Amino acid sequence: SRPEGAGAVTPLRAALLALAALLACAPALAQTYYVDAAFGDDGATGRSWGEAYATVQRALEEARLAAGAGTRPRVNVAAGSYTMGVHTIDFPVVLVGGYPAGGGPRDRGSNETNLEVGLRFEPGARASILDGFSVTGGTALLEDVTVRNCAVRGGGVGILARAGRILRNEVSLHQNAGITGQTPGDNPGLKDCSGRILIERNWVHDNQAEGIEVEDLNCGLDGEHPVVTVRHNRIHDTLPRQPEFDAGLVVSCCPVVYNNEVVGSQGAGVRVWSGYSVMPPASWVSPMLTNLTVVGSSRVAIDFMQPGGELNLTRAILWGNAGGDVEDMPALTDVSYTLS
Repeated sequence: SRPEGAGAVTPLRAALLALAALLACAPALAQTYYVDAAFGDDGATGRSWGEAYATVQRALEEARLAAGAGTRPRVNVAAGSYTMGVHTIDFPVVLVGGYPAGGGPRDRGSNETNLEVGLRFEPGARASILDGFSVTGGTALLEDVTVRNCAVRGGGVGILARAGRILRNEVSLHQNAGITGQTPGDNPGLKDCSGRILIERNWVHDNQAEGIEVEDLNCGLDGEHPVVTVRHNRIHDTLPRQPEFDAGLVVSCCPVVYNNEVVGSQGAGVRVWSGYSVMPPASWVSPMLTNLTVVGSSRVAIDFMQPGGELNLTRAILWGNAGGDVEDMPALTDVSYTLS
């Protein structure tokens, strides 16, 4: 048998070396901070419900420091109202509301958590999450951010997304649009379409101008389509400022749009910017509207705004719209399995 000298690797030493290597490679654990308007104190540590901060601003100050160490901190917020003004977040963070005052199991239905704030998630906030709040003042998303289970009320634009996921929200009473999704860049030939936007299972109602507006024009850099998906949304009672121009749902050339319900729009039900003046760009993808219901619009169900383009409409119900079914129908039209 081999003698166990100073240089020999025993089973115990091998295990210790493996553990040390694992610990050296392991990421730092994300810190959780707690906020409680009823029982918190900004002079506390913020590391438990018993030591909760009183304001979200104080928790975000500490979260910024923690994010600088390479983690994505979490901020748990108890029921109550929190006034912050316009607040910019430029680091990854998870903000979660719906906890009872004093701490305990999360229940969004019983513990309304109000943020009176205009939130701006700037570059650097990729992978952030906003979950379980009533937000007054609107939320602007400029990076890969998820907004879910929120009620967003008031403000100019309810949710503005250039990338990210907008899931299971109620968005109402906005001056411009309830939800706006747009790929970055103004020049169609130079757009950066690496960001993906998913707008899913939202209830968007009583908004002015548009309920949901998505822009995805040409995407010339990578030619990958689609980069915007709009599905399983209810868009009710849009109150346009310009009934001849605004609509419940506005889409451009590329998005995947399926299983959406547009009811009671006081303008057009759906407005499609899908044409081209001279010739289609190389990356052209015509929109397809699938499993679409448009009922009770004061104007037309589907309105095309530019010459050219195509209409692909399948499994749709267009019913009881005062202006008829389609205005400025393109010459290239494919309609199937549709009631009108």
